[in-house]
Amino acid sequence: FGLMFPSRFEQTSLLSTERGKCLASLSGLRQFPRDERRCGAHIRFHFFLCCISVAAKVLLVPLAAAGFSGFASAGPRKAALVQCAVAHRKGSRMSSRRGCLKALKERGVDVVVSSPTQLDGEGQWTPPLPVVGVGGNRSTMGKFFAISAAMIAQYLGKRVESGQRMLIRNLRTGKRGFVILWPSIEVPYFPASSHNVDQWICGRWDGYPVAAAAGDWDVGDLVEFLRGQHSEQQYRRELIHDGSRSIGQLRLIPQIHLPPGGVRVARKKRRLSEVQASQEAIYRLFCRTRPRYIFMEGCSLMLKELAQPLVDSSSQFYRRVRRAFKGYEPRCQMTPVQRMMCARFRAAVVYTVLHPGVTLYPADDLSTLQAQAKAFEQLQTHGNSQTSTYIQIETARELKVKTKLDTFFCKHPSEEVFLVYGSMHYFVCMEDWPSGPKVYRDHLSGFSPAGNRLRQYHKRLLQNCKQNSFLEAA
Repeated sequence: FGLMFPSRFEQTSLLSTERGKCLASLSGLRQFPRDERRCGAHIRFHFFLCCISVAAKVLLVPLAAAGFSGFASAGPRKAALVQCAVAHRKGSRMSSRRGCLKALKERGVDVVVSSPTQLDGEGQWTPPLPVVGVGGNRSTMGKFFAISAAMIAQYLGKRVESGQRMLIRNLRTGKRGFVILWPSIEVPYFPASSHNVDQWICGRWDGYPVAAAAGDWDVGDLVEFLRGQHSEQQYRRELIHDGSRSIGQLRLIPQIHLPPGGVRVARKKRRLSEVQASQEAIYRLFCRTRPRYIFMEGCSLMLKELAQPLVDSSSQFYRRVRRAFKGYEPRCQMTPVQRMMCARFRAAVVYTVLHPGVTLYPADDLSTLQAQAKAFEQLQTHGNSQTSTYIQIETARELKVKTKLDTFFCKHPSEEVFLVYGSMHYFVCMEDWPSGPKVYRDHLSGFSPAGNRLRQYHKRLLQNCKQNSFLEAA
């Protein structure tokens, strides 16, 4: 104020110094002489101007900032950022991240703010967070990454739940997509004896649209958490055979299922979280695509055993599964009870039971499963000497599934069929299918495009098969 009225300010200061009684009381001026009352009038006048100046600064500056941002066609997001910048300059509690978000929420502005140097069109949740550990293979670069749980909770303002999917970007590779996150103690790729493993959150690409593979992550990579919902886009779908749509359409759905021994063994091996994530992705895909015909890995006896508790009205699971999925919305994340139901009974079986008009077919025969199980035991016992035998039996199994699907398309032309099978089965035989349907492979949760080490052996075996056809005879 002294800069605006220097002469009056100096005069008032001088008078107040010489006659200190003028500042003692503004209400009792009549008891002072005339010049002293004149000094009090000046003080009241300047005090009134100061009040107007403060009011203008408090009321007009935010309005001017909002008006300027609207004039620049930036919308309420920029106006909110200006308000946060003003609050940050003032050094108030609004300069903290939580205070900014709370104030913006009160103003009805949907905006995510991080540091001013990290804002972009996508609205990042956090500044880049470093990767502190990797896992999933023996090299220094892994399929899984680990970051500090405390840092995520600090920047996101909430605790990350097990099985939560979030949109991120790896600054080293530039890949952008959804990852699925768990506590590190729930997956086997980080030993429980590792330092601070209980304080880490680990994750991998979820196939939305980037599929997980070995070597995706390295220690020191920077991860940005972006805004985005899991329902905004679909999983990547790869065309592996450009057949005729008039014949039909086949979609290969990879799955991770429970090992022998069920939930108890999976929890002991720390595999239950991956199984739940895979089955949840399958069920949500089915809810979105509404299939009518589903072929699932296993024989008819295994499918009956899985579905029996869900169709028997006297069973406790009959009511529990219907109560758990009542009003289920595929756009939302599953509850722990829903994920456990899908993992225990498999998503294809649960979907078939709860949705009328869906037919579930077994994709295998009992004899084929027994032969492959025996070959796998010999492979574990004798090592690589039994690899060729195991590959032959596995390729024969996939060829039998192809033959069964070919028979189905002859009876039901132009239909869409979903084949739910183990994620390690790539069905190389379907890449060469003369007069066959269109074949797609969905990169769902847990699928790795480069994960099949025996793929080249399958291709070589199929090329020899065309010459001697011994597998077709089998």
